Amino acid sequence: MTLEIRPVRPEEYEAVGAIVIAAYDREGTIEGPYRAQIRDTGARVDAGAAVLVAVDGPDLLGSVTYVEAGQEHFENAGAGDCGFRMLGVATSAQGRGVGRALVQACLDRGRRDGHHRVAIYTMEWMDTARRMYERMGFVRRPDRDVVFPAGVGHALQYDLTAQAAEHFDPPGPVPERPPWYEDAWAAHNSST
Repeated sequence: MTLEIRPVRPEEYEAVGAIVIAAYDREGTIEGPYRAQIRDTGARVDAGAAVLVAVDGPDLLGSVTYVEAGQEHFENAGAGDCGFRMLGVATSAQGRGVGRALVQACLDRGRRDGHHRVAIYTMEWMDTARRMYERMGFVRRPDRDVVFPAGVGHALQYDLTAQAAEHFDPPGPVPERPPWYEDAWAAHNSST
């Protein structure tokens, strides 16, 4: 396999949405408006997010959406200054290191862009993704977990610099029950 990571091309938008939806559906189920957002690759690009794809020649193997703080699709303000979302690998490419390569591309880009910390959410039922993130060195932040319509989102972070902790909120108390995501983000935005 000759793996290349590059920006998505417009003619790949539909296929990328289908790959990511299929990857989510292998682990659990996403319904409602978020499912439509996952499918709408072009909207993420139009909003300024960097949608990356993994290809082997003409074969599309997977995708991830890289985001920075302040962009529409960035979720974890206060915990990091960049992140990624909507990681998905085609069924035919599972177990070939594609997901790891896409995550590494996001880490490399974050460093290159001068960011200090990657902050992401992964659903509690996304066992495969969570294990990969842990192996790559992501650390759980249960104080920042939130409840999404599809279940509990586990907050994870990865420090890109030795000074990362100086730039973000320190870990706080872990609530008895994670808050609803909209309430958590509204509270954070009102305090900053």
